[in-house]
Amino acid sequence: MQGYKKTDIAQIKHVKRTSLVDDIVESLISYITEQKLTVGDKLPSERLLVKALGVSRIPLREALARLQALGIISVHHGKGAFISEFNALKILHKLSPILRCQSEVSLLDMLEARIVIECQVVAFAANRRSEEILKRLEADIHAMERDINDRLKFIKNDMDFHETIAEATENPVLVAFVAITHNLIQIVQESFPDLLEARQESLEYHKQIYSAIKERKPDYAEESMRNHLNNIAERLKEQKVSNLPNNNKISQNRSKSLS
Repeated sequence: MQGYKKTDIAQIKHVKRTSLVDDIVESLISYITEQKLTVGDKLPSERLLVKALGVSRIPLREALARLQALGIISVHHGKGAFISEFNALKILHKLSPILRCQSEVSLLDMLEARIVIECQVVAFAANRRSEEILKRLEADIHAMERDINDRLKFIKNDMDFHETIAEATENPVLVAFVAITHNLIQIVQESFPDLLEARQESLEYHKQIYSAIKERKPDYAEESMRNHLNNIAERLKEQKVSNLPNNNKISQNRSKSLS
C-alpha cells in the first residue's frame, strides 16, 4: 500500500441532509475522481472526513462500508481506507440477478439481448483476437469436452468461453454488457433438462464459433453465434420451459432484425 497521498481536503463537498449516507457516498466518489486517486492511495482519516463533510462518524462509516461493498475502497482497521483495484465485472455479476428479479426479465428477453450483443461481439472478436485469446478459447473448449458429463462445470466453462470472446474485442463497454448477461446465461442453461445430448450439441456450436474466430472470419463467427442462440430458443420452446410462451420462436428473420 502507498502512503497517504497529499490531496486538497477542501475539495470534498459539504453534504446536504436529504439522504445523508447517499450524499456522503456521492461526495466521496467525486473527491476520489477529482483528486485522481489510484489503487493503493489512502483516503483522509475519519477525523478529517467528518470535519470536511460536516457529518458524524456513524453515517460516514456506513458510507465507507457501501464503497467497500462496491469494491471502490478497502477499509483496514487501524490503518484507514485505501483505493481498491475496481473490478466492474464482479459488480455486474452481482447485480444481474437483481435485474432479472426486479425487472421481470423473461427468458426471451435474455435471448434477445444475447442475440443483439453477442452476434456483434463475436464479429469484433474475430477481427481483433490475439494469440493469447485463442489459447484461452481453446482451453475453454477443452474444459467443456473434459466436463461434458458434469452439467455445472460445463455451464461454467461455457460462460468463460463467452466472456473470453468479449475480452477479445478489447472494448471494455462490450465486456461489461456481456458481463451483465453472465448470470442470466446461467439461468437459461439451468432451465433445461439435464441432457448429455444437448451439451454435446452445444459443444459443437462452440467449436464452430472458435474456428471462425481463429480464422478471422467475422461473418461466419456471427452466423455461428446466431445459430447457437437460435438453437437455444428452439430447445426452450420444445421443452416448454416456463417463462417463455410456447408459441414464441426467435426466427432467423426476427434475429436479423435485432442485430
